[in-house]
Amino acid sequence: VTEVNGRFHILGLQDDGIQSLDEELLRVEGTRHAEIYGSPAIAHNRIFFTTERGLYSLGESETPVRLNSSPAALRISPGQGAPATIHVVPAETRMSPGERKTFRVQAFDRLGRPLRKQPAEWSLDGLTGLVNREGELEVNREAVIQTGVLRARVGKLTSEARVRVFSEPHLEEDFQRTAAGQRPFYFLGSLVHFKVEGDKDGNHYLVKKPATRGIHRHRTFIGPSDWSGYTIEADLRGTQTGRRIPDMGLINSGYTIDLMGAHQQIQIRSWTAERRMAHQLPFQWKTDRWYRVKLRVEASGKEAIILGKAWLKENPEPKHWTISAKDPYPIRRGSPALIGNSPTPIHYDNVKVTQNP
Repeated sequence: VTEVNGRFHILGLQDDGIQSLDEELLRVEGTRHAEIYGSPAIAHNRIFFTTERGLYSLGESETPVRLNSSPAALRISPGQGAPATIHVVPAETRMSPGERKTFRVQAFDRLGRPLRKQPAEWSLDGLTGLVNREGELEVNREAVIQTGVLRARVGKLTSEARVRVFSEPHLEEDFQRTAAGQRPFYFLGSLVHFKVEGDKDGNHYLVKKPATRGIHRHRTFIGPSDWSGYTIEADLRGTQTGRRIPDMGLINSGYTIDLMGAHQQIQIRSWTAERRMAHQLPFQWKTDRWYRVKLRVEASGKEAIILGKAWLKENPEPKHWTISAKDPYPIRRGSPALIGNSPTPIHYDNVKVTQNP
């Protein structure tokens, strides 16, 4: 059993519980715990597992590795009787406006054996488009951003496929159409930590509050993971509670620009845990003031150029970039996102993503 904090356990199963046979704590550079990724793989009388520092092998190192041909695929007998379970395939997909895609229903009997093709009734929920009797979906060409489900019904059984529709890298979000306590429908993994609030003047903005438990650093992705060559910008405002000041920023294609409150710095990085290309500069910013923050990534050839700006919203945009960095191992694509480390609330507004000129 592995833990992300560097612990590796060997456990023995007993009739009355579990016995710990061995426990190792892996470290990086003698102090920090080494993060372990994924579960162990067992093959050739060895146990293989990966960490941030490489691949480990436990077992009989002297025993040679012999590769054998894979056994024949298990043949499953055909199903019988009425369907007990159905699944729509693909179960989750991303489409472009006006695109067509065909979905199908997989049906299984009560023993999990596949059945022949089943006719289904199709319907849409939250999507604008057309779906025919064969499961071919054509999404609305005019709706550049939408999310929803394609639902199939076979008798009394139903199954859904989740569909997200995006055009090329372009979106604008001011949160005015989003009710308080909610978040825009296309934002991912954010409702627990990011919610829309309104002020006395009727303006809506997104708020990230302190976490009720655990860490305060979270992010919400707002676009597809294959976007590249774009610029993201937004208005950000940090608050102060006692001596606590947040970190707040944006993500573009795997790169983060961060206004670091306690350090009064602006930083560009690719990964918080391993700052291989991080670059930071002193940057004095005040709480309870709106700042416009912009992040552009230009990944071409053998490197990426990361450019960032931050300025008080009421002032004109600076002509020159505030901070820049180069990455010789470029990240070429990735989702735009909002990020914050919020021991005290952070506000976001007027988010914009545009294609680079």
